[in-house]
Amino acid sequence: YFASALIALALPFIWAVIAFVMDHSSVEKLAGIRLPPRQDFNVMILSCYIGNAKHSGKDMELFKKQCLSNGWDPVVVERAFDALKTFDQA
Repeated sequence: YFASALIALALPFIWAVIAFVMDHSSVEKLAGIRLPPRQDFNVMILSCYIGNAKHSGKDMELFKKQCLSNGWDPVVVERAFDALKTFDQA
């Protein structure tokens, strides 16, 4: 009974480990995430702040670190800075 109980408990665990290894990637996929309206609004607001900070000559990497340390959602910060890069390239 003990061996069959261990097998019954180990099978879901093994299945979960296999699924984690197969799905695990070291790079986040931000492009496929659809943000809720509130976060889209936050991206717009943060983009305005980023544009103002860039216009005043602040270091963008330091500003990005400050945004993250002040509790901004990392996805929102990445989207806002990506929008700035796209705007600069245009």
